[in-house]
Amino acid sequence: MQGKFLTISDISIIGVFSALAVSVGYLLAPVPNVELFTATIFLSGLLFGKKHGCLVGIFAGWIFGIYNPWGPAPWPLLFVQVFVRALVGYTGGMFRSIGWQRKPFWLRGLAFGATGFFLTSIYNIFAALSFVLPAGFTFERLTAELVTGLFLITLATLSNVVVFALAVPVAADTLGKAPLFRNRN
Repeated sequence: MQGKFLTISDISIIGVFSALAVSVGYLLAPVPNVELFTATIFLSGLLFGKKHGCLVGIFAGWIFGIYNPWGPAPWPLLFVQVFVRALVGYTGGMFRSIGWQRKPFWLRGLAFGATGFFLTSIYNIFAALSFVLPAGFTFERLTAELVTGLFLITLATLSNVVVFALAVPVAADTLGKAPLFRNRN
């Protein structure tokens, strides 16, 4: 990406990765809280940079939040989904900007797994707040929301740790060998 504007190539990459994220979101939709959606957005930032990852997060988060197989998200949750997914893509781009794609596999797996834990935790806290705030925030309501969903929160967090630790480095290594990915700054 050169300058402040997006090239046709940039727009294509953002569109393709947004579509890929939504597609893998649908792929595992029948399995509660196990998903590849977040990791795909992170991967877009890792491969193409902060701006691309952030935009993929915004577009994919918006599309999947509205056209979710379980129904559209209420507006506070939709805002959280879009915001956190933009953060996920931006975070992948931060790893790219500091050269993490050249680190040993085990170190990337450890760092990406920890990042998956952190980002999923942020999402879960903000998602809980999106339900509690409109109802009148109290710590008791927030605690009840988190405790009620503890099993699914734990499942989502652990599955994202595994996906980020194992699948993201493998996908980044595999895709990084393709000419499209090698020639990017």
